[in-house]
Amino acid sequence: MPATSHQIFLHAEESSIDIRRATVVNDPSRHLQPYFRAELARAFQEIYPLSPGAVDYLSDMLARYCRTSQLFRKNRAGEAMTALADMMVEAQGYRGHEGLETFRPFEEARLIRHVGDYALIMAGLFKEYVERRAGRRLYIEVGQRAYRQVAGFEAPLDRHRSRVFGELGEAFEFCVTGLSRLRRTPVPGGTRWGEICLSKMAW
Repeated sequence: MPATSHQIFLHAEESSIDIRRATVVNDPSRHLQPYFRAELARAFQEIYPLSPGAVDYLSDMLARYCRTSQLFRKNRAGEAMTALADMMVEAQGYRGHEGLETFRPFEEARLIRHVGDYALIMAGLFKEYVERRAGRRLYIEVGQRAYRQVAGFEAPLDRHRSRVFGELGEAFEFCVTGLSRLRRTPVPGGTRWGEICLSKMAW
């Protein structure tokens, strides 16, 4: 049964937990969405007038990928992908070139969305790493293009999602700046967020 359009957006569940509690520091994978939303909303008031829908998507994205194991998608051979080029090649494999059974447009769109997320996280939070590889500019260009592709895919399915991804594509560089600022933000307990989330990369 083909995936439905809402599976591409994949919102994280809302949490009513008070993010001022120490659980944010003890277990960074839990209860972070409200924290991210508040911090990003504050940052984008100064950086760029990002819409509430786009801020919601970014906060959901960060909560979803706060464990680095979630950041590395596996290809059809079961191997983790860390290079943008590998992800794009894998996405193209769902276009049906190898036969009708490989035509899976929803899976392609989901992977393209992941390319946008991955490029944004890497360019925003791991500048030094991406500069050692292909360069930050490449990550920005690939991320912009990925979000715009998803916006086009979503256009006939859900106008709201299409607008959000279109906005993220247009404002990609500002989003990179917002994530870079977030990394330096202290969290409850006196620790910087960058020291407890996405701090140990499994390259």
